[in-house]
Amino acid sequence: MTETHVSAEPRTDRSGRAIGGRIPVAVVAIGSAAVTVAGYLLLLGWHQERELAAGAIDETGPYQPWQVVALVGVLAVLAAASGWLRRPGAVTIAVPVALTATWIADAVTIPSQGDANIWPIGAFLVAVAAFAGIAAVAYGAAAVRRWVQ
Repeated sequence: MTETHVSAEPRTDRSGRAIGGRIPVAVVAIGSAAVTVAGYLLLLGWHQERELAAGAIDETGPYQPWQVVALVGVLAVLAAASGWLRRPGAVTIAVPVALTATWIADAVTIPSQGDANIWPIGAFLVAVAAFAGIAAVAYGAAAVRRWVQ
């Protein structure tokens, strides 16, 4: 009989990086998309009424600033965690796609007065901003992890 030796040291490749133990890309992508949609629905999906600003004739909304800031915070934590887990690419694609799709579904169902055909502009801005922000945070967290280790 041959004895197997279990090492407490993680297996490494030629460069000394650990092999195995990583979360699969698909799990990170699907999980990130699910958290994004849930966060959007919990924070922004329930508030679709526009409000008349005090002392003004313009409508504001449909979101309050705290709702948007809270969603950005959730997505920033998600991006940082995914970057730290060495999966920045998965979150950089999954989150903007999920966020933009959810925003579009919400935007086309909000009753509007004459501006219903401008939602593609908003969708483009959401997609670009989400991609840039998530990429910066996720790849920044991945870089910090590489620097720390």
